[in-house]
Amino acid sequence: FNFKVKKSKRRIIVLCPAFDYKSISAGFYGASGLANFLGKSGLDVSIALIDTFEFDRRDFKNHLQNCTGLEDLLNNASILDWRMKHKIHNIGDKDLFVATVWYTAYIAQYANKLRNIDNFLYFIQDYECGFYPRGALYQLARNTYDMRYHALISTKPLTKEILSRRSEKRFSLDNSLYATFNNP
Repeated sequence: FNFKVKKSKRRIIVLCPAFDYKSISAGFYGASGLANFLGKSGLDVSIALIDTFEFDRRDFKNHLQNCTGLEDLLNNASILDWRMKHKIHNIGDKDLFVATVWYTAYIAQYANKLRNIDNFLYFIQDYECGFYPRGALYQLARNTYDMRYHALISTKPLTKEILSRRSEKRFSLDNSLYATFNNP
């Protein structure tokens, strides 16, 4: 990604991977639900589309009418079209990035490095390195859990799993920001 940093007011940028309207995943629902909640809370929220996939705003808006809890998403969050990675995308010096899948953590980390910011928010809904056999993708996904972030994790068991597997043991439930949501 090519980012240009500009002075700006704080905005929350939720990094969103590709999705298909016909088979929207639980991951998309979670990330979009988080963006919608933050927007309804009065925060300035943008959803950055970061993968190359077919996207039409009108079709998306129409489809959201059939997605329980997301009908008003576009009233509460704007869409940033970052699918063209060679283009320069403006980010604010105070923007907060939310990683929603393992490879978006690398984007958040890079954007933070450009701005000398330590942490991003990592919205962890699954232990994603487990989706791959041991190898490069497994390790790339696994390495994200050792980055500097604040976490919002879907369940308490997953929180314990992430904490137990972190290489850097200085983080714990006592001295870092971890929160679970939805499921006990």
